[in-house]
Amino acid sequence: MGLLQTKQMLREVSYLQIFRKSRHFTALLFGQIFSLFGSSITNVILPIVVLQVSKSTAMMGTVMAIYMLPFVILLPFSGVLVDKMNKVKIMFVVDIVRFFLMMILASFAILDQLNMIYLFIIMFIMGTMDSFFQPAYSAV
Repeated sequence: MGLLQTKQMLREVSYLQIFRKSRHFTALLFGQIFSLFGSSITNVILPIVVLQVSKSTAMMGTVMAIYMLPFVILLPFSGVLVDKMNKVKIMFVVDIVRFFLMMILASFAILDQLNMIYLFIIMFIMGTMDSFFQPAYSAV
């Protein structure tokens, strides 16, 4: 097949055809769009919540350190584990867990029951989930 034929074939394939042919890609793409939207909201709201609950700007550093702790501890092992498993399923499960964690966090905030201990626990679990998500995402 020549270069001219390859270019012609590429022109004939529309983006819509790619979505129709690969349902897995479409599901992954839209799942990631939804996940990135949620992560962006979390990145904006989390500092506000920490400041409101703790009344301390320095506490945000503590929250982020607790979030990063699982990365430091688990990332070398989670990468090896993820390589042996279905990466898309790992990403799906982790996104569901992260969604429920954010719903729990929002519920505590709405009920005015949120305190720093709950925030530390939720952020530690989020960090743990992300230490599995990142290697799976990088491999896909």
